[in-house]
Amino acid sequence: NAISTGGTAERNYGIYLFTMVKGNNIAGNYINTSGTSYNFGIYLYTDVFNNNVSNNFINISGSFDNYGIHLQTRASNNTLTANSISTGGSISANYGMLIQDVSIGNNITHNYINTSGTSSNFGISLQNGAHQNNISFNVIRTSGATISTVTNYGINIASSSNNTFVSNIINNSHGSAIRLSSNYANNNTFV
Repeated sequence: NAISTGGTAERNYGIYLFTMVKGNNIAGNYINTSGTSYNFGIYLYTDVFNNNVSNNFINISGSFDNYGIHLQTRASNNTLTANSISTGGSISANYGMLIQDVSIGNNITHNYINTSGTSSNFGISLQNGAHQNNISFNVIRTSGATISTVTNYGINIASSSNNTFVSNIINNSHGSAIRLSSNYANNNTFV
């Protein structure tokens, strides 16, 4: 499938799985979303589990708050593999993948992620109780526009514990390759 969504306002979605959705195969899609802000390539939200998201080509652009793949609120035990993701905005807050709000046990492997903008760009970010996820063999590139703002992160972990990171390749400019912050970013394993 070739999917293109865009508008002059915010909240444009390529593929959106919402509330008690399980066992779907989302594969081989070409997704392009754009708008002012809050643009999503693939969004799994609220009790969405055991889905396969693989081999998708995702391009997201807008002013700010752009998300390639976003898992939120108990989006658990999903497989995200071999996706090619590019997110970029004219301002900030561009995410390749954002996993948050008690999203547990996801398998995230062999993805290629490129994020860019002025600042606060994230390759993969785990936030607010994203526990026991496997993040392995991903290639991540993050960049910002100015050297004075060093808030771009290849992998960001905030208040998320017991995750495993294996053999990820990270190329970061104007920030840190890996960042752990906030309370309870504990017992994560990097190999």
